[in-house]
Amino acid sequence: MCSPANDRRAFVTSDAFTTHILLHEVCRSSGPHHIVNCPEDAVSSRLQEFHSQIEEAKADGDCGGSPLPAMLLIKSGVIENVKPKFWVTFLASAFRSIHFAITDAHGAGQAALFNYLLDAGGFVRLPRAASRRGKMDLVAVGGDAK
Repeated sequence: MCSPANDRRAFVTSDAFTTHILLHEVCRSSGPHHIVNCPEDAVSSRLQEFHSQIEEAKADGDCGGSPLPAMLLIKSGVIENVKPKFWVTFLASAFRSIHFAITDAHGAGQAALFNYLLDAGGFVRLPRAASRRGKMDLVAVGGDAK
Protein backbone atom coordinates (compact mmCIF):
# COMPACT_ATOMS: atom_id res chain seq x y z
CA MET A 1 0.00 0.00 0.00
CA CYS A 2 1.25 3.50 -0.81
CA SER A 3 1.01 6.59 1.33
CA PRO A 4 1.22 10.26 0.39
CA ALA A 5 4.66 11.74 -0.17
CA ASN A 6 5.87 13.88 2.71
CA ASP A 7 5.22 17.15 0.84
CA ARG A 8 1.54 16.18 0.44
CA ARG A 9 0.79 14.93 3.96
CA ALA A 10 -0.19 18.41 5.14
CA PHE A 11 -3.05 18.26 2.62
CA VAL A 12 -4.67 15.28 4.40
CA THR A 13 -7.10 17.03 6.72
CA SER A 14 -10.13 16.12 8.76
CA ASP A 15 -12.11 18.96 7.15
CA ALA A 16 -11.34 17.71 3.65
CA PHE A 17 -12.27 14.13 4.62
CA THR A 18 -15.58 15.22 6.18
CA THR A 19 -16.30 17.45 3.18
CA HIS A 20 -15.59 14.58 0.80
CA ILE A 21 -18.04 12.33 2.64
CA LEU A 22 -20.71 15.04 2.66
CA LEU A 23 -20.29 15.80 -1.04
CA HIS A 24 -20.19 12.08 -1.85
CA GLU A 25 -23.63 11.69 -0.29
CA VAL A 26 -24.99 14.83 -1.97
CA CYS A 27 -23.69 13.69 -5.37
CA ARG A 28 -25.53 10.37 -5.15
CA SER A 29 -28.60 12.02 -6.62
CA SER A 30 -26.79 13.23 -9.75
CA GLY A 31 -27.21 11.45 -13.03
CA PRO A 32 -30.09 9.70 -14.72
CA HIS A 33 -32.31 7.36 -12.73
CA HIS A 34 -34.43 6.06 -15.61
CA ILE A 35 -33.75 5.05 -19.18
CA VAL A 36 -34.65 7.67 -21.80
CA ASN A 37 -37.87 6.75 -23.64
CA CYS A 38 -38.45 3.98 -21.11
CA PRO A 39 -39.33 5.66 -17.78
CA GLU A 40 -40.51 2.44 -16.16
CA ASP A 41 -37.01 0.96 -16.56
CA ALA A 42 -34.46 2.07 -13.95
CA VAL A 43 -30.76 2.52 -14.73
CA SER A 44 -29.97 0.24 -11.79
CA SER A 45 -31.87 -2.64 -13.40
CA ARG A 46 -29.85 -2.27 -16.60
CA LEU A 47 -26.50 -2.12 -14.78
CA GLN A 48 -27.45 -5.19 -12.72
CA GLU A 49 -24.63 -6.44 -10.47
CA PHE A 50 -22.38 -3.50 -11.40
CA HIS A 51 -24.84 -0.83 -10.27
CA SER A 52 -23.52 -0.43 -6.71
CA GLN A 53 -19.85 -0.12 -7.75
CA ILE A 54 -20.69 2.34 -10.53
CA GLU A 55 -22.91 4.35 -8.17
CA GLU A 56 -20.06 4.67 -5.65
CA ALA A 57 -17.54 5.65 -8.32
CA LYS A 58 -20.03 8.17 -9.74
CA ALA A 59 -20.61 9.79 -6.34
CA ASP A 60 -16.86 10.06 -5.66
CA GLY A 61 -16.06 11.20 -9.19
CA ASP A 62 -18.87 13.78 -9.29
CA CYS A 63 -17.95 15.38 -6.00
CA GLY A 64 -14.24 15.52 -6.80
CA GLY A 65 -14.26 16.02 -10.53
CA SER A 66 -16.92 18.67 -10.82
CA PRO A 67 -16.00 22.32 -10.28
CA LEU A 68 -19.34 23.05 -8.61
CA PRO A 69 -18.63 21.46 -5.20
CA ALA A 70 -15.22 23.14 -5.09
CA MET A 71 -16.75 26.52 -5.93
CA LEU A 72 -19.38 26.02 -3.23
CA LEU A 73 -16.70 25.25 -0.66
CA ILE A 74 -14.58 28.23 -1.61
CA LYS A 75 -17.51 30.68 -1.62
CA SER A 76 -18.73 29.41 1.74
CA GLY A 77 -15.25 29.55 3.25
CA VAL A 78 -15.37 25.90 4.32
CA ILE A 79 -11.98 25.00 2.84
CA GLU A 80 -9.26 27.14 1.35
CA ASN A 81 -7.33 25.70 -1.60
CA VAL A 82 -9.96 23.01 -1.98
CA LYS A 83 -8.57 20.86 -4.76
CA PRO A 84 -5.20 19.90 -3.23
CA LYS A 85 -6.73 19.04 0.14
CA PHE A 86 -9.70 17.34 -1.41
CA TRP A 87 -7.79 15.13 -3.85
CA VAL A 88 -4.91 14.18 -1.55
CA THR A 89 -7.35 13.33 1.26
CA PHE A 90 -9.52 11.41 -1.22
CA LEU A 91 -6.50 9.39 -2.30
CA ALA A 92 -5.46 8.59 1.29
CA SER A 93 -9.01 7.48 2.04
CA ALA A 94 -9.15 5.46 -1.19
CA PHE A 95 -6.10 3.45 -0.17
CA ARG A 96 -7.86 2.47 3.04
CA SER A 97 -11.13 1.57 1.28
CA ILE A 98 -9.36 -0.43 -1.40
CA HIS A 99 -7.12 -2.23 1.11
CA PHE A 100 -9.89 -3.26 3.50
CA ALA A 101 -12.94 -3.51 1.24
CA ILE A 102 -12.05 -4.11 -2.41
CA THR A 103 -14.88 -6.63 -2.68
CA ASP A 104 -17.62 -4.23 -1.57
CA ALA A 105 -19.20 -1.51 -3.69
CA HIS A 106 -17.33 1.40 -2.12
CA GLY A 107 -13.89 -0.22 -2.37
CA ALA A 108 -14.54 -1.33 -5.96
CA GLY A 109 -15.79 2.14 -6.91
CA GLN A 110 -12.71 3.78 -5.42
CA ALA A 111 -10.45 1.24 -7.14
CA ALA A 112 -12.02 2.24 -10.48
CA LEU A 113 -11.36 5.94 -9.78
CA PHE A 114 -7.82 5.18 -8.58
CA ASN A 115 -7.13 3.28 -11.82
CA TYR A 116 -8.42 6.29 -13.74
CA LEU A 117 -6.07 8.57 -11.77
CA LEU A 118 -3.15 6.23 -12.54
CA ASP A 119 -3.98 6.16 -16.25
CA ALA A 120 -4.42 9.95 -16.36
CA GLY A 121 -1.12 10.56 -14.53
CA GLY A 122 -2.91 12.01 -11.49
CA PHE A 123 -1.04 9.65 -9.19
CA VAL A 124 2.56 8.67 -9.74
CA ARG A 125 4.51 6.12 -7.75
CA LEU A 126 7.83 7.56 -6.66
CA PRO A 127 10.94 5.87 -8.14
CA ARG A 128 12.22 4.20 -4.98
CA ALA A 129 10.00 1.10 -4.96
CA ALA A 130 11.03 0.30 -1.39
CA SER A 131 9.58 3.60 -0.18
CA ARG A 132 6.03 2.55 -1.14
CA ARG A 133 5.19 6.19 -1.66
CA GLY A 134 3.36 8.00 -4.37
CA LYS A 135 2.59 11.56 -5.31
CA MET A 136 -0.51 13.30 -6.58
CA ASP A 137 0.00 15.35 -9.70
CA LEU A 138 -2.43 18.11 -8.80
CA VAL A 139 -2.30 19.59 -12.30
CA ALA A 140 -3.43 16.27 -13.81
CA VAL A 141 -6.45 16.11 -11.46
CA GLY A 142 -7.49 19.70 -12.02
CA GLY A 143 -5.01 21.65 -9.94
CA ASP A 144 -6.20 24.13 -7.37
CA ALA A 145 -9.74 25.43 -7.74
CA LYS A 146 -9.47 29.20 -7.32
